[in-house]
Amino acid sequence: MRPYPLRELIPAGRHMGHMGQRSRVMDLFLSMDANADGMITMNELQDALAELQIYAKPATIQALFNSLDHDGNGTIEYPELFQVLGRRDQPND
Repeated sequence: MRPYPLRELIPAGRHMGHMGQRSRVMDLFLSMDANADGMITMNELQDALAELQIYAKPATIQALFNSLDHDGNGTIEYPELFQVLGRRDQPND
């Protein structure tokens, strides 16, 4: 069972501002969640990176995974990924 209702998180208007950004992050999340359980495991992250022909040392991939797994439960959930990738740069005033 998914910890988050992923279909409900996908916005209806993908072309609209931050909603489009949320949709792109959702598309990335869904493409990495190979078994569609609503969570990205370390193995799924490794497989996704390999599919993109991104190769790194295991320690580097582990550090990336840890930086995305904010609650430390051993999986990356959509809100954790969106928190990092969905941010917009704020201009310095």
